[in-house]
Amino acid sequence: MERTAIERLRGWKNSADRKTLIIRGARQVGKTTLVNQFSKEFDCYLYLNKGRIAEHITAQELIANDFEFSSRRFFWVRDKENSSAEVDFVFRWKNMMIPVEVKSGNNSKLKSLHIFMDGVSHDIAVRVWPEPFSVDKVKTQNGKEFRLVNLPFYYVGILEKVLDNFIG
Repeated sequence: MERTAIERLRGWKNSADRKTLIIRGARQVGKTTLVNQFSKEFDCYLYLNKGRIAEHITAQELIANDFEFSSRRFFWVRDKENSSAEVDFVFRWKNMMIPVEVKSGNNSKLKSLHIFMDGVSHDIAVRVWPEPFSVDKVKTQNGKEFRLVNLPFYYVGILEKVLDNFIG
């Protein structure tokens, strides 16, 4: 499989009318490894990870608007063996620790966010994403209902106002 993928990439490389290369596919199947291996055939290349860029933009907006982020940044990692659950950011709002999960796409299951919500007493979570604003009622696998604030990237700077106005 790897050899076939490299050969297809070499075909793209040798094409006279090649355009920007975008590799898409399921998670955790070796796309990054493939690109890093193939990149050795070039003098230079630029690798962009949309997820990391999205998290960086969100962090910059949160820092710029304080949210107690300028001195300390909080995130959550599940304290359980063989678990990779994590939430990108956690911030204090009205004496609640609100999880903020950043997604560069819209096809996400939000498993880590659900695990976090099962462990807190409030019912508010935030997903920052490239889609329009909305508030959804969501239920975890354990049956806890919570409100998921779906926040476009361009609203991160007014996150506190959005929560004040739509969640109260």
